[in-house]
Amino acid sequence: MDKNHVIELDDVTYRLSGQTLETHKDFQSVRGCKFLVSDFDKSISRVMHVEADIKYAEAIVVRSLQDEGEFDEPVSIITHWKKKRGKKSTEIFFTAVPSRIYLNYLDKINGHNDLLILIPVFSILANFIEQLADKDPIAVVFRHDRFADLVIGKKNQFYFATRCMAFDTSVEQINSLWETISREIFTATQEQSVQIKRLICLNWIDAKEEIPTMEPSGCEHFMFNEEPITHEGTLHTISFTCALKLFPSMEGIAPRNGKLLYYSDKLSPFIMAFFVIAIIALLWGSFSFTSKTKNLEQGILAIENRIDLLKQDIPSQSKETHYLETLKFVDTLFHNRHQPSYKDIINDISMGISTPSIVEQLQIDYTDKTVQVKLNGSIRADFNTAYKAYQQLLSSLQKDGYAIDNSTFNTRIDSSRFELALSRSIQ
Repeated sequence: MDKNHVIELDDVTYRLSGQTLETHKDFQSVRGCKFLVSDFDKSISRVMHVEADIKYAEAIVVRSLQDEGEFDEPVSIITHWKKKRGKKSTEIFFTAVPSRIYLNYLDKINGHNDLLILIPVFSILANFIEQLADKDPIAVVFRHDRFADLVIGKKNQFYFATRCMAFDTSVEQINSLWETISREIFTATQEQSVQIKRLICLNWIDAKEEIPTMEPSGCEHFMFNEEPITHEGTLHTISFTCALKLFPSMEGIAPRNGKLLYYSDKLSPFIMAFFVIAIIALLWGSFSFTSKTKNLEQGILAIENRIDLLKQDIPSQSKETHYLETLKFVDTLFHNRHQPSYKDIINDISMGISTPSIVEQLQIDYTDKTVQVKLNGSIRADFNTAYKAYQQLLSSLQKDGYAIDNSTFNTRIDSSRFELALSRSIQ
């Protein structure tokens, strides 16, 4: 399947299709299912050591970034890699994005006519290092416009990540940018006590310079495999697109069932072909078996005659009515037996409610074959904790057999509200 990539880089949106790169207004103007690659404006990427259990690493990272003054607003963490280093010690490689920007992306993806899978630029660089599977640490630099994204690591281990930048794209500033990259590499190797033997550079259409000697790092450097890409009538040789095509699609970010829907759409021609073949096979089988049933027609006719004779011995109307009432009584007993009590429903909700969550209103209605439940409440906690508690409640209720008919989650700085409409079949 040919992948349709949309790349947001340095405030410009490109569409990569085959060997052609086109400039677009924004990703929403590109039709069709696609992979959305973004460098996320106002984001930072780092490798950080935190004193916390691995499942709480992201929360500690958010607090550390806000304490350091990197962000003065809610932050969302996109984790590229993390590894446990003890009972309460974790190393994590992440990209931190202001929550308003990240959630805006997710809202646009949910509301888009086509299906999208979101891929951060640093996820591509992390996967690129993993794909090379080197035993020794290497440095990867992605040069574009006045920026250079740097990651140092090896398979299943990352040491350093940052974005270096120049004031403009003049020759002097770009030379200064490479000097900064060299110093960052040297400093990282000294602090991490590792030796880097190779630096691999990925370039973009606006990065044409030769890679200078890496002093004081002194590592060997070279450009990764390049491929010809046409952009606005000009032929460029780019290596970043080669690294992009190595990225596993299923490691992207997709809200809800986005990945499943994406591949269902891509595989729909094959699914249709499968059903056509299946229908043809069924028709052939039907014709084959029909030809063999002629010998059974006489037997079927005899059975039908026997049934007609039995119908003549049907009991009187009063007995039939009594029999139907008995069936209704048995059906009522079966229905009541499988009908969950108020206690059962409240226990199901309580199992999914975490400590900061409070249910303020609960309404339970019993219909013929279903139970309808409506509840609303509040979560007095920060957004990340509140949304995690809300997702935990949804997951717990779905596991207990409840269908989510409607759900609303509204958040503020220190509290959130939720409303749920649930239904559960009584069978």
